[in-house]
Amino acid sequence: MSRCPKCGLISPPQTQRCDCGFDLARAATPQGQEEVARLKKRSLIRRDVLSGLLLFGIGYALQLAGVFGRVPILTYVSLLAYVVSFVLLLMGLIRWINSKR
Repeated sequence: MSRCPKCGLISPPQTQRCDCGFDLARAATPQGQEEVARLKKRSLIRRDVLSGLLLFGIGYALQLAGVFGRVPILTYVSLLAYVVSFVLLLMGLIRWINSKR
């Protein structure tokens, strides 16, 4: 069984091309390995940015709940969510800048 580095689909070992169009036979070559590494970097960038945005939204919702529900602890938790989301977004931005070099 082989896993496609582009979409993650698991295919039988003799499969030459994934359903998404990625050439699995080429992935064994040095050029293919470079492409696989590039795809993994893009996946990490996407994960960091989406996680940061999601956590930012959760922090905003917690802040609103803390203000309107008069629960001050939620306001502090939302600040923590903001800090973590900022770090994730910053990591995604740094990885994106490094991938462009």
